[in-house]
Amino acid sequence: MTMSVNNQYRKRRRASPPASPLSSYASHVRVNATLNLSSSHFPALSCQSNNKTNNVNKLASSIPVPSAPSVVPVQPPVAQDFSVDFSNEFKKQKIELPALFGPEVNLVYNLGSDFECIMPLDNFLTVHQGLCNLSKTAFTTSYVQSKRLFGKYALSQGASSILSCPNAGGSSEKSEALSFEMLRRCFGCQLVKTEMEIEYIWEISKRTDYSIKMFGNTRLGVSVTRAMKYQGIFTHDDGEILLRKKLFGVLMSTKNVIKLDRWNKQLLHIWTAHQYIVDILKETYEKFLKEEPELVGNTVVLVTCSPNCDFIFTNKESSL
Repeated sequence: MTMSVNNQYRKRRRASPPASPLSSYASHVRVNATLNLSSSHFPALSCQSNNKTNNVNKLASSIPVPSAPSVVPVQPPVAQDFSVDFSNEFKKQKIELPALFGPEVNLVYNLGSDFECIMPLDNFLTVHQGLCNLSKTAFTTSYVQSKRLFGKYALSQGASSILSCPNAGGSSEKSEALSFEMLRRCFGCQLVKTEMEIEYIWEISKRTDYSIKMFGNTRLGVSVTRAMKYQGIFTHDDGEILLRKKLFGVLMSTKNVIKLDRWNKQLLHIWTAHQYIVDILKETYEKFLKEEPELVGNTVVLVTCSPNCDFIFTNKESSL
C-alpha cells in the first residue's frame, strides 16, 4: 500500500508543469511580452520589441513566452501599488532615454509614482544569472528616472532603515537607500543588515553598504558608489581609479566579514548621471577583466544612469 501511494505521488510530481523561470525572481516586476508596438511607444517601461520579426524568445530563449501578447501576473510591491494600465501609460509617459538602450530592445520596467526603473530584458537576466552563479562576473546597466522630490518617495521599511541608520561616513545615505529600493522593486530582495550592523574580523576592514537576500535564500553584499566629477569631465583615469578602489574594497570586505554575516557574493552598484560615464566604466571593467581578472573576481557590476536624480550626487533636491 505504501509503495502504491508513493508511486502515485511520484507520478503526480512528474505531471506537474515546471514553474516559469521568471516567477522565482520577478515577483515585483511586470513584464509585458508585446511583440508589435509602434515606435511612438518607445521608450516605454515594458518588455517590448518594435521589430515584428524579433521575437522575445530570441533574447531570452530560456523563458517560455506565448505567441500571443501577454502579461505575467505579479504581486504589487509593499511600498505602493504598481498595478496600472500600461497601454495608457505608454501614451502618457514621454521618457527620454539615453543611448543606453537601442530602439530594437526588449525592456523590463517597474513603474512607480515616485521613480521608475528600466532595463533591457537581457540585462535583467544578466543580473539574475550573475548573482546566482557563484563563479560568474558580469557588467550590466539600468536606468532610473525620478518623478517627484526624494522627500516624497514611498520608501519601504528596508530603504527607510538604510536612510536612518548611521553609516561609516560620507553623505551616501540617499544613494544607498535608493539602491536598495530599486533592487527590492525589480528583484524582490529583502534587507538583512545595514552597513554598521555587518561585523568584520578586523575593525578597520573595508565595509559593504548593506546585505540582502535575493532569489530565495541567496545572501548578497551590496556596495554602492557614485561615478561623478565635480565641475569637471569624468575621464578614463577617473574610471580606473574608482573601479579599482571599489572592486578592491569588495574583495576585502568579503574576505573579512564574520561567518554569521557572510554572503555568497557581492553586487557593486554604481550611480551616474551621464551616459558617457557608463561607457567609460564598461570599457574599464572589460580592461580589468582581461588584464586583472583577480581584481574583478566574481563581482557583478550594475551601473544605473539617473540623469535627474540630483539628490544622489549633491544631497540637494532637483526641481521636478
